[in-house]
Amino acid sequence: MRRLLYIMVALLAVSITAGCDKDEEATADMRIVGSWHAAIEEFDADVYALFSEDGSFDLYQRLGEGRYRSYAGTWQLKGKTLTGIYADATPWGDSYAVAYLDDNTMTLTALTSEEVVTYTREDTPATVIEESVTSRSEGHAELPIL
Repeated sequence: MRRLLYIMVALLAVSITAGCDKDEEATADMRIVGSWHAAIEEFDADVYALFSEDGSFDLYQRLGEGRYRSYAGTWQLKGKTLTGIYADATPWGDSYAVAYLDDNTMTLTALTSEEVVTYTREDTPATVIEESVTSRSEGHAELPIL
């Protein structure tokens, strides 16, 4: 009888712990959903990223004085690691560790180069979307942005 009681207590503890992990992952997923903006002086780059609840993303990136280039695809957040695949089936150039400084500020740290980019919650201006050039992912992976 005691053995059965120990087994039941152990199963209960495991299920409670597993439930907490899933809640934390769901919270992390929901926090990244939305529009984000990063101005990266080091690369003279301006980036707007929209992470949707359905796991899709839209990215608008401008280097220097050029036009914004738009990219689309899917993203996935497991724990604190963000990964993605562009619409042409090319994986992102890196995976990123996500950290939230507050509800409106997050950092993405490239796992291989450890470069850090800070994003703030901000809507993508309509002019950026309307005037952007749709791009394939090729040639994009050299930047530590996505």
